[in-house]
Amino acid sequence: MPPSNDYAALSLLPLGWRRHMGEGLRAGRHPAELLQALLADRPHDPDLTVAAVRSRAAEAIARADRTGIEMVAWSDAAYPPAVAAIVDPPPVLWLRGCLSALEPPAVAVVGSRAGSPYALAVAERLAADLTARGLVVVSGLARGVDSAAHRGALGAAGTTIAVLGSGADVVYPGEHRALADEIARTGAVVSELAPGTRPLHLFFPMRNRIISGLSRAVVVIEAGPKSGG
Repeated sequence: MPPSNDYAALSLLPLGWRRHMGEGLRAGRHPAELLQALLADRPHDPDLTVAAVRSRAAEAIARADRTGIEMVAWSDAAYPPAVAAIVDPPPVLWLRGCLSALEPPAVAVVGSRAGSPYALAVAERLAADLTARGLVVVSGLARGVDSAAHRGALGAAGTTIAVLGSGADVVYPGEHRALADEIARTGAVVSELAPGTRPLHLFFPMRNRIISGLSRAVVVIEAGPKSGG
């Protein structure tokens, strides 16, 4: 099996195992060896056998091919070094759009889903100013500040990246499908979750580390004390 397929298989394991995966990948372990090792103590779980996980990985790759999603594995030259350096990096990034969007320096602009009109205006203006200086704007496609930041970047003919708490082909919230499509034309819609994964509450705090990993700096506009947690 190609190593890229085993990276995809690793991406389907529980998110709580990411730290162990990161340690193994940074130590230079082959993805097939790491997959075997992580599943060795689960002999009686039919969903967590090497064969079962590889089968689901093949299905995820096939769905990615059908929906125009590219798989960027840990071993790929395009995998962002800053994301690889976080404590619990994903073995794969699933990307819809332009792979080149990962290359320029980026700044994240994030904040409240219920941002005030002032906060939304600040996010939009800041994103436009950042893109005018050649920076990519990263955010989470959520309602409020996130979507304002994406729209500010696009309105200034800039590049923006949306990091989802669902599969890259499952846009949440649904009313942002057109926005996601517009982002993907010149930027990228990115997720560590396999195509077809539905949004769950626990995925959104997890995706924040990807947002920060892609970015040189993170600007938080009008967020509550527990926001992002």
